[in-house]
Order: sequence, then structure tokens, then C-alpha cells
Amino acid sequence: MTPPEVFLSSVAACGVELVHVIAKEQARPLGSARVRVWGKVDRGNQPRSDVTVFNAVKLEFELSGTDAASAEALVDAFTRR
Repeated sequence: MTPPEVFLSSVAACGVELVHVIAKEQARPLGSARVRVWGKVDRGNQPRSDVTVFNAVKLEFELSGTDAASAEALVDAFTRR
């Protein structure tokens, strides 16, 4: 694995864990959580010249064992943290 892949997989793992924590805090049912993560690096549009950074990171959650409204509320709570 490359360092960017390790970073993105860590973000994904954190997202899954945090959604479970939020579900427990809010007493919402949640069976399982999966996430897909993408990172975009635009080498021609970097904010710094000394390091390369992601220009964008996207997470796509797939939640089961809950209804659509609760799933949306869980993901919204995640994005606010």
C-alpha cells in the first residue's frame, strides 16, 4: 500500500467507527456500515509547493439495519463532527 492509500483507508475506518458511535449515542438502530473512499490529487492545483496534498476526499456510506431517515441523520451527524 502507498501512503495515500493508507491515509484513505484510515479515514474510511474512522468513518465506519464514528457512525457506529453516533448510532449508539442517538439510540438509533444500525446493523452494519460500509464506506467507499476516493481521494483526488491535482498536482497542477496544490495549495503548497513543498508537499502534495489531496484536493478532495469523498466518502460514500452504505448503512444497513436502519431506515433511510436514520441513515441520513447518522451520515449528517458524521459530517458535522
